[in-house]
Amino acid sequence: MLIRKIIYQLQPEFDTDKAHREMREVLSRAFKDTKGMRTVSPIMPKVEGKYEVITVYDEEASARAANPKVQEEWNKFAHMLAEVPQIEHYGTTLKEFL
Repeated sequence: MLIRKIIYQLQPEFDTDKAHREMREVLSRAFKDTKGMRTVSPIMPKVEGKYEVITVYDEEASARAANPKVQEEWNKFAHMLAEVPQIEHYGTTLKEFL
């Protein structure tokens, strides 16, 4: 399994409950049928006005295959972002528990 954590920050004028709700709905719909993606977390607040979304994939190859779709969906919100999102990847052996 592969875990992808995306950390992002919105420009102050877009950092509203409405904007986060819209992002969550659009991203959840878009990723719902992504092959190899097991789950998408809710948007979670972090410190200093940053937020994170965590996605879990069956394997690294599934995550790589999903990259174009993920990028396309995030590009819809580029005008709202304060900076380029940070992306972190983690491998895991939790497959037998999910």
